[in-house]
Amino acid sequence: MFKSRKLNINYVFGQLFSFLFIAIAATILVSTIFTLLEFIVSSPVFYKENEIPEIVVNAISNLIIALAAFELHVVMNVILSQPVNEERTLRVLLEYGPRFIIVVSVALCLEGLVLVIKFSQANTAENLIYAIVVVLSASLLLLSLAIYVKLVSRAALAEEKRATNPLPNKAD
Repeated sequence: MFKSRKLNINYVFGQLFSFLFIAIAATILVSTIFTLLEFIVSSPVFYKENEIPEIVVNAISNLIIALAAFELHVVMNVILSQPVNEERTLRVLLEYGPRFIIVVSVALCLEGLVLVIKFSQANTAENLIYAIVVVLSASLLLLSLAIYVKLVSRAALAEEKRATNPLPNKAD
């Protein structure tokens, strides 16, 4: 059964976490769909003034969390499907790490939007600082990602140049 891969603790826990991430994503997705369907079926034709945006924003927030969990599942499956190789694992993390960080940043921005809507509906303007901090955190995360990608791309270009252009022999 496990001819090409040794059964080790890293592989077992990797599969366990991968399953856990996809189960979380599926649970959140199904729960959000049922919540929206229940709201649509059980609500009257005319809604209260602030009822629809709160349900929609909460659904979007939940779906972004499900997307982040699904991205973790995808990364775990890509890493576990490849033979154990340090260079390959590093390359996969360099490819999928920024993608996950972008999903987290979008989730933070949406959470900031949710906070702005909640605080403005409740007329608590003094709490808007929390929404601002969340959005600034997402901005800082994206700025850090940009610096990281720039540094990694420079290092990758330098490594590629060294690999393609061997040092010339010194002729005496």
